[in-house]
Amino acid sequence: MFKIREVFEKPAFHLALLFVLLGFVFLNTRITQMDDGFLYQKFAETLVKEHWLDMSIPGFHGPSLFAALIYWLTGSSYSINYFEIIAA
Repeated sequence: MFKIREVFEKPAFHLALLFVLLGFVFLNTRITQMDDGFLYQKFAETLVKEHWLDMSIPGFHGPSLFAALIYWLTGSSYSINYFEIIAA
């Protein structure tokens, strides 16, 4: 017999619920560049457009390397934010 309590106790249920809630929040959010996000975006765009690692742009650019891939695929000026959403 199917018991609803057994479903709620499974870790897969908790992960699925977290995935659905995060998806709901991210899909209903207005993306804004905060703090130095524009610098990271500039780094990603320079890497894709000019094929140059511009280390003169201040900040830590580890995540910007992955955002450059997203920028290359989408051409969006919010690629750094998309990477953060994917990483979350």
